[in-house]
Amino acid sequence: MNVLSLEDFFAAPETTSAEATSGTVPSAEIEAARLAGYDAGYQAGWDDALKSSEMEHTHIQAEFARNLEELSFTFFEARRQVCFSLKPLVAALVNHVTPELMRAHFTQLLEQTLLPQIEEQSQTTVDLVCAPEDEALLKELLAQQDRLPVALRTEPTFSQGQVRFALGHETHEVDAAALLENIQRCTTAFFEDLQEEEAHG
Repeated sequence: MNVLSLEDFFAAPETTSAEATSGTVPSAEIEAARLAGYDAGYQAGWDDALKSSEMEHTHIQAEFARNLEELSFTFFEARRQVCFSLKPLVAALVNHVTPELMRAHFTQLLEQTLLPQIEEQSQTTVDLVCAPEDEALLKELLAQQDRLPVALRTEPTFSQGQVRFALGHETHEVDAAALLENIQRCTTAFFEDLQEEEAHG
């Protein structure tokens, strides 16, 4: 008589040695996978930090450049405004005060120019030639000093402020009018350049 054998569903399933071997993951591989995941996460975080830092650096550079541009514009605009506000004063100095100062110190200018020449020459009389408009002024100014022995005469072709003097065989010229004209020309050119800069932004 055969005995019927029933399957026990509560018993642990039998596994072969091959199945047991293939289903077991070595701990070294688990640790390697864990470290690889950690490294990947760390690298990703580091890359994000670098990217964020580069973006912040670029933003700071752009902001700094913008501030410099605004500061530069403000500086040059303020410079132009100051220069234009000084234009009437400069014009008055060049056109009125400077000529008077040059006339007032004319004898001093002549002394500084002539005395070194006189010291080198045995002949001490200076032949001074001026424009007719300057004769009265030079006579008055020369009368106030006694250091220069001067023979004064006029030359109709000379412009006001132009003086030529001869000492021995040497001839020199002092042209205050040309100097003043050069000052006026430079002043005019300076303000014209400012206006051109303002017109072109």
